[in-house]
Amino acid sequence: MELYVIRHGQSETNVDRRFGGWAQVSLTEKGMDQARQTHEKLKNITFDRIISSDLLRAKQTTELVFPGCAYTEDPRLREINVGAILERRSRTVCLEEYGEPLQNALRTRDYTAFEGESTEDQRRRVAEFMDDLASIPDDERIAVVCHEGSIICMLSYVLRARVEHRYVEAGNASFTRFKRQDGVWKLVSWNEGSL
Repeated sequence: MELYVIRHGQSETNVDRRFGGWAQVSLTEKGMDQARQTHEKLKNITFDRIISSDLLRAKQTTELVFPGCAYTEDPRLREINVGAILERRSRTVCLEEYGEPLQNALRTRDYTAFEGESTEDQRRRVAEFMDDLASIPDDERIAVVCHEGSIICMLSYVLRARVEHRYVEAGNASFTRFKRQDGVWKLVSWNEGSL
């Protein structure tokens, strides 16, 4: 199986450093352009399945990268839940308001104190998604459109190691390639086409 994992284009919360989490935020004009550029890079590749996070920024990216193609939505591919308390709010303002507890949450990627989830929660749901891919034949090529945090969780799953989010980056509208053969996952490339 070839798995192409695409990060959504720049979103409204990316551009002005607000918390996105599970908020339904749109792509910016730049994000739409990034997705169209990724379409140009992938347009000659045939995919057997296309799967998207159910969050708006991922779905908009999916529709621009794969125009006119059917896709399924999977909420397990969502970004980490930062909690409704923080969603859409400025990181700077929230840090002033919540201080050390929020600094700890940002450092550890554990938003349970803000009614969100931890990185471990996100890793578990992404791992469940990856486990389910085992039922798909190895000769299929699949595209997944989701979020940076989810992509890093997939990297941890494939490498069987705890990859820390602060040490890696998946750029907006970039794609990462994994391969599964005889039940073994491998990383093929990371952060291709980063814009």
